[in-house]
Amino acid sequence: MTHSVMMPDRPAQLFADLGKRAVPSQTMAFLNYYRANTIYPNDKPVAALLLTAPPNGMSASLDDEFVRSESRRFSDMLGLDRGIVERMTDYTILDPGYFAGFGAVGGALYGAPAPWWRSGPFHTPGYSSPLTPWLWRVGSSVHPGGGIPAVLGGVLIATRRMLRKIR
Repeated sequence: MTHSVMMPDRPAQLFADLGKRAVPSQTMAFLNYYRANTIYPNDKPVAALLLTAPPNGMSASLDDEFVRSESRRFSDMLGLDRGIVERMTDYTILDPGYFAGFGAVGGALYGAPAPWWRSGPFHTPGYSSPLTPWLWRVGSSVHPGGGIPAVLGGVLIATRRMLRKIR
């Protein structure tokens, strides 16, 4: 398995847009690649591109300008001669309602925080479902915090603060 995080040119602008529940001009994406017959029940390799979307509960499609422009940007980042969308043989779009059912406010993993009664020890959603045993939930959907990106973001903030004190 290969997992990559691709960042926007201006992370602070993404953070501001998500806080306003507005569609950002650029977003952060997770690109996951699985060899055939490993995690997903199929005989072909699977690539999953997950775009960080605002917690506004809106659905998207491959025809949306946001999805098209970000898919093209990430295709360019990866050096693909044809775009990610043009290479697809099949796809599934996970609706915001799916993620909202597991505690993601507005159906997005980043943005407005959950109320206190859905955080910390009170937040106990399952890591998997009997209906989709091949799909495992990670990050803020199953534990307090935002997973590895939130941890790395915290490291960046702490490092910046430490470097300011040294100067």
